[in-house]
Amino acid sequence: MTHQIFIANRRRQPKSLQEEFGDIPVFDVTFAGGDPLFSTLSPMYPHGDLPVPYSERTLTANSLEAIWQGLKVFEHEGARLDAASLGKSGDKNIKRPSTAKRGRVLGHQQGLYTDRPLLSLIEAETIKAQADREVAVMIATAEREARRIMGNGDAEATRIYASAYSQNPELFDFLRSMDAYRKSMSKGNDVLVLEPESEFFRYFNDPKGGREGVGNFNFN
Repeated sequence: MTHQIFIANRRRQPKSLQEEFGDIPVFDVTFAGGDPLFSTLSPMYPHGDLPVPYSERTLTANSLEAIWQGLKVFEHEGARLDAASLGKSGDKNIKRPSTAKRGRVLGHQQGLYTDRPLLSLIEAETIKAQADREVAVMIATAEREARRIMGNGDAEATRIYASAYSQNPELFDFLRSMDAYRKSMSKGNDVLVLEPESEFFRYFNDPKGGREGVGNFNFN
């Protein structure tokens, strides 16, 4: 089965897109779209501490867009590699368009090397695309590791709960009831309407829950 992907300007309204392409799902993959996954792939996403190419990792920027803008060299203005230009104070003012004062863009500086030839836009785009791929791999690796850690944690929690119940069902029931009391009365103004003989009040009426003592308990 093949799937078609249509790319359109985000300024277009969803209704306009559906009129042209039919009843299809529309995803805003720009940073402004706010999607927790797609926005991380945007050059504007503030990953933080991204190494600036050709700086021997002595310079870092807040986003890929900050690197792209900071390394621009104009007819009348060179690269801007200060902390503010590299987005360390936020990415709101990092755009550096061509103006009458700056002149046209001549290329991109090779990091700290002012004596090297400027990178053409094609060369700079190639380096930027490579950085995009590296960031995407970094995000995927981090998410995979996070899922692995969460899975291990869930498995360990399940093991502990199972061990707790098998060693002392009475204590486990008691702790679970205490947690239920805490959650149901956490706001201080909750109203519960229950029968006096409800199982919910078992430990209110009898500290032992109507059973024998809770005995000893060991998590090992």
